[in-house]
Amino acid sequence: MPDATRLSALTDLVATFLPRLVAAVAVLAAFWLLLRVTLPLLRRLLGRARLVPALREMLVDGLYKGSVLVIAVITGTARSRSGTTSSPRDATARSRKSRCVPLGSEPWTTPSS
Repeated sequence: MPDATRLSALTDLVATFLPRLVAAVAVLAAFWLLLRVTLPLLRRLLGRARLVPALREMLVDGLYKGSVLVIAVITGTARSRSGTTSSPRDATARSRKSRCVPLGSEPWTTPSS
């Protein structure tokens, strides 16, 4: 029986992880497609602006491609972890909720008689 429970736990783990993995790969593929479409356009645009070729390559291959890839990795990993942690907005709402005190019941005021 222990093998059956291990197999069941493994299938549950795969069933939970697989959709997250597919979502992360889809996000990374979308960013890769974005790069494939926009890189030639950006190179052509900077070429028309008669930018120095070394500067143009540094901007396109270094800055633009690097920043898009970093954003893609961050977005892809965030998508793969979705549902495991609460969002910062939820945490802020919970902290505000815990600080709410009804009017007239502040601890530093004295009740009026």
